[in-house]
Amino acid sequence: MLEQEEFDLGATYPNIIFATIMGGGLLIGLFELTFHYTQLDGIAIRAYALNCVWAAISLMILLAAIAVGRETKQVRYNHRIEAHIPVTVYEAPAEGQPNTYHNATPGMTQDVSMGGVAVHMPWPDTSTGHIKTRIHAVLDGEEIDIPATMLRCKNGKAVFTWDNNDLDTERDIVRFVFGRADAWLQWNNYEDDRPLRSLWSLLLSIKALFRNKGKMMANSRPKKKPLELPVERREPTTIHSGQTQEGKISRAAS
Repeated sequence: MLEQEEFDLGATYPNIIFATIMGGGLLIGLFELTFHYTQLDGIAIRAYALNCVWAAISLMILLAAIAVGRETKQVRYNHRIEAHIPVTVYEAPAEGQPNTYHNATPGMTQDVSMGGVAVHMPWPDTSTGHIKTRIHAVLDGEEIDIPATMLRCKNGKAVFTWDNNDLDTERDIVRFVFGRADAWLQWNNYEDDRPLRSLWSLLLSIKALFRNKGKMMANSRPKKKPLELPVERREPTTIHSGQTQEGKISRAAS
């Protein structure tokens, strides 16, 4: 969690000093090659050119090392993990109504974390007021119900935060995030290293040093195909004559 952008000058000032000296030397070499080219012999021209290339490469490495010292604003407490899990969202009863969750809405998670979950689901847009819900899922035949609060919903994407108030709920959240059979399959799912792309990423990091404070670089997520609706859902729990009757799990075509 980092509320404002920060720059660690204490850790990077040696590199800044070297980068300044290197940049000055590079400018002197370019000046001599540009304005005094006719006055230089062949050996001097080659020497200036070689040192300019070496200085440019060294300066790029120094600027990349300096860029590490800049920390951008971070507003998330928990890292999000991409996961597509069929869930059913139940809305909590209003005050004065029977203690029965209703309005079962099927959905598919986009990502999960220890702090909350994002779900694609057919729900009207909501930006004001928090809605108490329960999120139901079936993982490897085990049913999990986690209390959550819907913070907002827009364009069919709802964002929830977990109501983690006891150890049982925390256990279910850990099971939901880390205890799935596929939770660790993509831990090493990195793209193949490509030198030109790595060089481009390095140049973007250097460019970020000179952007205005608070201005974020355009780095949107790639567009993905719409998520399929879940095929597994559970009927709401009902209470008859003081006895609780669990809803049945049914399967439906997506």
